Amino acid sequence: HLDGLADTADGLGSGYDRARALDVMRRGNVGPMGVTTLVVVLVAQIAATAAVLARPGGFVLVGVLVCLSRSALLRACARGVPPARPDGLGAMVAGVVPRAGTVAGLLVTAGIAAAVVPIAGSAWWWGPLAVLVAGLAVAGLLARCVRRFGGITGDVMGATIEIAIGAIILSLVVSIVLGTLAAYRRGLVTDQVIRVVTLVGLSVPTFWLALVSFYVFFLELRIAPGSGRISPSITPPPYDEYRRAIID
Repeated sequence: HLDGLADTADGLGSGYDRARALDVMRRGNVGPMGVTTLVVVLVAQIAATAAVLARPGGFVLVGVLVCLSRSALLRACARGVPPARPDGLGAMVAGVVPRAGTVAGLLVTAGIAAAVVPIAGSAWWWGPLAVLVAGLAVAGLLARCVRRFGGITGDVMGATIEIAIGAIILSLVVSIVLGTLAAYRRGLVTDQVIRVVTLVGLSVPTFWLALVSFYVFFLELRIAPGSGRISPSITPPPYDEYRRAIID
């Protein structure tokens, strides 16, 4: 799954056309975009997991949340999501899950999350909210991949799982921190501000933040690499193609 996340980041970050971007994803090395994405996602996942493990029942909760993150595949394999290639894992499983099955599966996931998050001391509704945030992040990633690659691949499916588990656990950690702070400021302005900031902040998909960072630090400030994963024998695409790949 981590390999799929790195491959997807390299493919999205490359400035090539669809066919060459898919070829980049099939190569065995990892480019700057893939490495950066892995570092950011792993650091966030480790820090968030450590915070949850410090709570009573944390081991059980983390185990359940990891299992629930696999529900991202219901969305990735939902009917209407095409494969990017005529062969490979994406072609085998794309569109095999009926839309009703996707909705039912996500509702069950939200129900399980609502039942287990009180173990960490969070309100039950943080469970469905975390599943919703993860679902929005996965949906945004899939929309970008369908537009960029023409559909899903096995790498994209792995990326959705990593994004989902990161979003779910981070949402839970935010609920713990903000819940504790709000308890000390119950009914005051701080409590109300935290409620608003929580809803807004958790609605921002992590993949979108990655693209914004790429745009700011590479396209605008030009202080970070943005070539993605390419062979040494291939000339990197022009700067303008990177800009079109991100903006368009």
